[in-house]
Amino acid sequence: MISLFTSPIGPRRFAVIRRSFTLGRLRAALVNADSDQNLPIVIADDYDGTMQMMEHLLSLGHKRITFLVGKQPPHYSLTQRRDAYKA
Repeated sequence: MISLFTSPIGPRRFAVIRRSFTLGRLRAALVNADSDQNLPIVIADDYDGTMQMMEHLLSLGHKRITFLVGKQPPHYSLTQRRDAYKA
């Protein structure tokens, strides 16, 4: 069984999910997140990924590349992507 949880997860649902982790019923890793739970964490290199994407698009001859961001809560990955876009 594969499960995917994205944020935000309300406190009630998170309590059920955490209990399943604790009982060993679910295996999980956090992506671009941190927790006090004893779970593996994967942190993406958003700056380098965005730089590679920009270099690829520029190498294809694209000159008008837009970075669209809706109303987002502050997050380091968004800052890294924006900084790489502006570089």
